[in-house]
Amino acid sequence: SVRAWEPSCGAGCLGLGEAEAALDPVLGTVGGPDASWLEASIGSLGAVLGGQATLTVTLRANFALLPGAEVTIGGLNSSSTPSGVLAGPFPFTVPGPFAPSAAWNQTEGDVVFTVRDRVPAGAAAEASFVLRNSLSPSAPAQPTVRLGGQLVTVGE
Repeated sequence: SVRAWEPSCGAGCLGLGEAEAALDPVLGTVGGPDASWLEASIGSLGAVLGGQATLTVTLRANFALLPGAEVTIGGLNSSSTPSGVLAGPFPFTVPGPFAPSAAWNQTEGDVVFTVRDRVPAGAAAEASFVLRNSLSPSAPAQPTVRLGGQLVTVGE
């Protein structure tokens, strides 16, 4: 299920902090009326100002994720990590079915994963990566998820 934003550290969260969040499920123009995320969540460990936070994204849809599609996790505006490529094995810790690198845009607060291996409908796709927390207190992240670069056929 898609869960609501629930910072485990309450209103005192700093930056990316330690939290679990729903990813606002936006399919954009690729999704038909029946396409949906069955699960879209993000978890974060590491609440120290200027310290590293390990983020884990879990997605499960009622459609297949196809090679070449792009999954964008947005709303991560509390990171001090400069824009660039997050590449394995560190800071891109676990690519899962995604390519072993992801594009990070600090200004937009977006990380873009490219699907490498087909993920069947109903199967979970997970990726973990590391970003650096803000150097000063900031509001908690408001993460979202978008899918681009593929047509969606529900149930495939």
